Amino acid sequence: MFAYLIRLADVLAVDLERAFTEKMVMNAVKYPVAAARGSAARYSGRRPGSPGG
Repeated sequence: MFAYLIRLADVLAVDLERAFTEKMVMNAVKYPVAAARGSAARYSGRRPGSPGG
């Protein structure tokens, strides 16, 4: 599976390192660690201003 991913990325001219980095930045913005730390609630169950959210 990994070899297929590498080959597909090569054929489509996708820079995997850049794509990975951009995805991690987007996730960091969408799912901030400070909002989830200490809470087992699902992301969709947390509200800003509530404990763990």
